[in-house]
Amino acid sequence: MIPESPNMLEHIPEDFKYWRKYQQEKIEEILGHISNGKKTIVLNAPTGAGKSLYNISVGSILNSLKSYQIINIYIVHFDSLF
Repeated sequence: MIPESPNMLEHIPEDFKYWRKYQQEKIEEILGHISNGKKTIVLNAPTGAGKSLYNISVGSILNSLKSYQIINIYIVHFDSLF
């Protein structure tokens, strides 16, 4: 389980400290899925929505906890999956 942190941003690189509300909500949603044991999470978001921010932020948060190991993060175009 990922511990609740009053400030998730404390583990994020300085360049990524400022999120839009929907970005913070999405990161919290992703962390919730991980806390619930999900092994695979698919993020579908439009250009400019912050997919790179999500990956860097979630990776940084999990890395700071030292209890999670990220095996792979893939970013691919949806049509390349089929």
